Amino acid sequence: MPEPLPFGRPLQWPPEWAFSTEPPPGHGDPADRAWGVLTHVIVVPFVVPLAVALGVGERSPYVLHQALEALNFQITVALAVLACSLLAVVPVGLLLLPLLVAGAVALSVRASRAASRGAWHRYPMTLRLLS
Repeated sequence: MPEPLPFGRPLQWPPEWAFSTEPPPGHGDPADRAWGVLTHVIVVPFVVPLAVALGVGERSPYVLHQALEALNFQITVALAVLACSLLAVVPVGLLLLPLLVAGAVALSVRASRAASRGAWHRYPMTLRLLS
């Protein structure tokens, strides 16, 4: 028989966690979501997320979060590309580099889709250098 839960009551989710197709209020208006999507598109690494964080991030915590996440991810990818280029002396670096680029593009697309929905997205396996 399983152990009883603490406080003698069953586990219940708060009603505000109920499933909804719309994002909860406070997850950015359409303009904030557009800025969030823009930060995750890798056109010029570091420049766009940094500019958005410094410019628009002051008025919206949602945009600031998205910009800092994108900037942290792009710094992590740049460090990984540097490591792969140093490992290019052995064939391992040459094999990992295309996988790294494909993974970075896929995760950026995933993050931009999450930002378009208004989700507070966090990249997996990312160094959190800026917060």
